[in-house]
Amino acid sequence: MSDGSPGVRSPRLPGFEEAFRRESAELFVERARFVVLSALVLYPSFWLLDLLVAPELAGRFLLYRAEVAALYILILAALRGRAAQRLAPPLVFAGTFASVAGISLMAAEMGGFASNYFAGNLIVLFVIGVFIPWEPAAAALLSLLIIATYTGINLWAHGSSREMNAPLFFLAGSAVFTCLAVLSSRITRRRDLSLRLRLEKANEELKELDEAKSRFFANVSHELRTPLTLLIGPLESLVAEEPDEGRVLVYEAMAANARRLLRQVDALLDTAKLEAGRLLLEPVQADLGRLLGELVAAAEPHAARRRIRLEAAGLEDLPRFPFDPPKLEIVAANLLSNAVKFTPDGGRVTVRAE
Repeated sequence: MSDGSPGVRSPRLPGFEEAFRRESAELFVERARFVVLSALVLYPSFWLLDLLVAPELAGRFLLYRAEVAALYILILAALRGRAAQRLAPPLVFAGTFASVAGISLMAAEMGGFASNYFAGNLIVLFVIGVFIPWEPAAAALLSLLIIATYTGINLWAHGSSREMNAPLFFLAGSAVFTCLAVLSSRITRRRDLSLRLRLEKANEELKELDEAKSRFFANVSHELRTPLTLLIGPLESLVAEEPDEGRVLVYEAMAANARRLLRQVDALLDTAKLEAGRLLLEPVQADLGRLLGELVAAAEPHAARRRIRLEAAGLEDLPRFPFDPPKLEIVAANLLSNAVKFTPDGGRVTVRAE
């Protein structure tokens, strides 16, 4: 699907053309306001050049500039209204034609094709090519209008001559570069919009995937809670009924690890809450020393199999204070698990608190 520019393919994205049209219209109005406001200041200020170059004509030239400036004011007011997007192209066309007509009349009175005042039209061509996001066809038509206006006024005032070749050559060359600038800007804006729309689409897909992942974790967590809860109950009964102290320690470690696994499952649910922005810190008055002691006891069987000496120091001296036990347990359990994991067999791990 072509986008109207040579060698460029339009991205096959739903709503791309409508988005590009809407964005171009908004940009056109924004740039048109800036250009007209700038011209309202600059066009009359060039009267200082009139005073220096042709003081005898400065009064008449001031009238020309004042009339064009008055049109700028009307255009600027219209561009502030609700119909700005619809009116902007014809209004800028009108303002451009008035600017060129004024410059061409002054050039005609300054000697016609021999006058350097035609350079003002080069500025106009530059401005419409660089600042205004025209459609390529509109930019070409406007460029032809500028050249035709200048040529027509000066032919009417002075007739044809060899002196007309230089200004027309420069005007024609500037018109070509203006159209190329408009075309290049259009290609760049289409490419940028395509990238932005693709990024927005990718972000939406990532959000949907993230929501699906959160729902999956929540569902799996709920399904795991039931068998873990049923496992912990019998283990606690075995601990209460078993006379063999050695087996009691094993059952207690199994129960502690089952409870820890249950808390990890709850942590998955907390992850879903965190991503939804609903996870809150819930501090309560609790015993950190006891919590750390349970973690150490749960890790002892695994450490013993690797002949790692697991010790605790200072846990009984910790006072009770407010903290969030489930969340702090996750932190401490990860630290202890990594310590055991990365300690060589036969080594020692000490959990010290103060």
